[in-house]
Amino acid sequence: MIRVVLTGIDCPDLKVELMVDAFQALNKHDLVLGPATDGGYYLIGLNYLLSELFIGISLSTEKVLEQTKNISQKLELAIAYLPILSDIDRPEDLTVLDSDND
Repeated sequence: MIRVVLTGIDCPDLKVELMVDAFQALNKHDLVLGPATDGGYYLIGLNYLLSELFIGISLSTEKVLEQTKNISQKLELAIAYLPILSDIDRPEDLTVLDSDND
């Protein structure tokens, strides 16, 4: 079985340990999601290609995670969740980096 975990490069708090957790979660779940504070996700992992999971998603909106969860439930997927993290999509999101230096 091939497991795939995808991430963006816009999540400064994503560490190797979370990637390991994502792959381990796929041992018992069909799908793993790393929720972002803005309503999207910073990580998605699957055990197999499932294009239906990406159809009808309002990309770049605060509804992405919710819509993905709804589709996953309709497909009867077992979902694992990682901790909620912030990602950087807009200049105002850079304040996350400032708070890390405090």
